[in-house]
Amino acid sequence: MNVVYTIEVLHELRTARQWYNARAAGTGDRLIDLVDEKVGAIARAPASFPQDRHEPTVRRARLRKYPYTLLFMVQNEVVVVLVALVHGRRKPGYWKARLSVAPSK
Repeated sequence: MNVVYTIEVLHELRTARQWYNARAAGTGDRLIDLVDEKVGAIARAPASFPQDRHEPTVRRARLRKYPYTLLFMVQNEVVVVLVALVHGRRKPGYWKARLSVAPSK
């Protein structure tokens, strides 16, 4: 499957990477490596990830060792759109406004 990164997700990734690297060299880079691995798993088998309880069109992929979850939607059964990289303890539900503007292909 093709994976589309929204601008918001790219911003969240960049911000998280900078935050972690500022605290301990390389930890932000490891976060990005884990995200890349998880995106590969999502692309191979998106249906294997659980649906969000409140938004069934959104699926959740938790990252190991970091308090983040990738939220994504499958569109037209050929495209995965990454909706958000959410921190487990910050701003619950802020990403829901993005669902109406997620790109469709």
